[in-house]
Amino acid sequence: MNADLDVLIDRYYVTIPRAERMQIAAQIVRHLSDQVVPLLLFYDLTATAIGSRLRRVSWQGNELWSAYEWDVT
Repeated sequence: MNADLDVLIDRYYVTIPRAERMQIAAQIVRHLSDQVVPLLLFYDLTATAIGSRLRRVSWQGNELWSAYEWDVT
C-alpha cells in the first residue's frame, strides 16, 4: 500500500482526456519502477464459461481446456 500510488491510480480512473490520462499512466509506471514495487509472479485463475452460445468446450475436472477449439453461435 502506497498513498502516492493510490492517488495516481484514483486520478487515472477519473481523468477523461486521453492526453492527461496517458501522462498519469506514465507517472504510475515511473512510480512503480522508481519504488520497485513488488509484483506478484503467480496468479491462480479459474476460467468459467457462462452462456448457452459457447460450443465445443472441453472440461477436465473443474478446468476448461482447448480454448482454441471453442466456438460461439
